[in-house]
Amino acid sequence: MSVLMIALCALLLATTTEGPKPTRSMDRLSFMAGSWATEQNGKRVEEHWTAPRGGMMLATSVTLSEGRAVFFEFLRIEETRDGIFYQSQPRGSAAPSLRLVALAKEKAVFENRELDFPMRVSYWREGGNLCAKIEGAHGGGDASEQWTFKPASLGETD
Repeated sequence: MSVLMIALCALLLATTTEGPKPTRSMDRLSFMAGSWATEQNGKRVEEHWTAPRGGMMLATSVTLSEGRAVFFEFLRIEETRDGIFYQSQPRGSAAPSLRLVALAKEKAVFENRELDFPMRVSYWREGGNLCAKIEGAHGGGDASEQWTFKPASLGETD
């Protein structure tokens, strides 16, 4: 067998057994990982994000007022063949996906123009803080909410 034929066989074998290479985009979302908290309007909002593993990040979010949970949601960012998607499940309900449309150093923007609110969800870092913003149409006009989270501990109460 010629050297060329051996090289072609080796190349064919390598491409058929290796499969698609990971994009590593999920790793670029690691700036979101950790426990975060903010105080706004007498309420405490906490988000706890896992590090990206296995093509997924998971989180919980809880809003506390006077020490009682008044709102919660489950959050997920998942890499699929069609892209990277953000899903929130307010109070555990199902919700549509928002596609990752922009990813820069320590900033991610997810969007689904078929939704009213939120149509866009953004996360970014400002120094040691994690910022989040949701945007869309609500009540006949544009609406948005924004949070600046500081690092927190899972058991922290202040």
